[in-house]
Amino acid sequence: MPKKLEITIEVEEVAEKTMYLTQHFGDGTLGKTKFDARFTLPAMGLLIEIDKKRYKVSSQEVITKVVELHESKQK
Repeated sequence: MPKKLEITIEVEEVAEKTMYLTQHFGDGTLGKTKFDARFTLPAMGLLIEIDKKRYKVSSQEVITKVVELHESKQK
């Protein structure tokens, strides 16, 4: 079984009237919570909607944290 590591990233709560050009990624449920996920264009950040609230995660932030994790394991 692969070793699992953890990173911590910032999640931005997006104001209701903020508009993005998006590409649909998928939707579904986790437990009883329904969600919709989209990529923002052109930055390809992840925009997740749950109960009419939207949250954005920067793809650059994810990449940076994974690189930092890798570099910390090299020391």
